[in-house]
Amino acid sequence: MGDFFLKFKIYFILVKMFRQKLIKEVLIFTLGFGGILLCLKIIQTAPGLPSDDAYIFKRYALNLAQGYGFSFNPGEPSLGCSSVLWAWFMAGVVKLFGEENYNFLAQFFGSLFTALGIWFMLQLIKRETRSWGLIILAGFFAWFSPHIYMNALSGMESGLFLFLVFANFFWLKKSEGRKGWLWGGISGLISALTYIARPEGLYFILGFGLIYLY
Repeated sequence: MGDFFLKFKIYFILVKMFRQKLIKEVLIFTLGFGGILLCLKIIQTAPGLPSDDAYIFKRYALNLAQGYGFSFNPGEPSLGCSSVLWAWFMAGVVKLFGEENYNFLAQFFGSLFTALGIWFMLQLIKRETRSWGLIILAGFFAWFSPHIYMNALSGMESGLFLFLVFANFFWLKKSEGRKGWLWGGISGLISALTYIARPEGLYFILGFGLIYLY
């Protein structure tokens, strides 16, 4: 009988711990991804890409999707955009979902990558501080900063770059004290993607490389 109550008590404690962990993860998920709803509302009220740089990316992505190469003008190869990765990514997206949906797709995926970046940021704050007050404030102020939600909707690579940077920092903290080429190799891959997402990603290749070497 004593063994039964002991097992029941252990089961109850485990269920309680799982429930608490689940509630916390749902909260972080909501803070990280809830801003997408704000972005979708803005898209509905103010359709269209907000800058000429976004139009440049659109030209490169559509030409890639149509088989005209990496170019602003069809068949004239050039290096006129700052993010090779974003142009190729959007080319693949419009091949799947249609060129006529480019504006919405660029803004949706910009918002999604921004949400992923904020989610990784909140995970880092949880890992380093265990302060739920700070996590909630960070999530709130991140999404309600005009620099964040307007860049998310810019139709450019800002959200993708944010995601890759925070994903790399999260992986760095997760790999602390671990040995093996896999941990450094994954960080190197993310750093390489960060570099072709934006040129200043080169700093992360150098910085993270030094961290893993020394």
